[in-house]
Amino acid sequence: MVDIKFAINYIPWIFLNDKEYICSISITIDIFNDSWKLAIIWLLFESDKRYKELNIAIPNISQKTLTSKLKELETKGLISREDFHYMTIIYKLLFKFFLI
Repeated sequence: MVDIKFAINYIPWIFLNDKEYICSISITIDIFNDSWKLAIIWLLFESDKRYKELNIAIPNISQKTLTSKLKELETKGLISREDFHYMTIIYKLLFKFFLI
């Protein structure tokens, strides 16, 4: 949940996941601090994907890196991971963003 409070000098502070941000740009930089996460979000924006589909669609990414980036995005609440029949894992965006 996002909570906006005003500081003494009238600068709005945004509190998200127990962190303080001065503006929405700092939130974006904190979440998407590398190009791999942007590529993952872009692919999941198109449609829900399996792990193997993401691994094939993003060239030159190792399985270890992909797994860690997916876990980071999941802990930040941007994507969800669903297990089906113990074999298939599907990742999907929790929020569909409007791209300008």
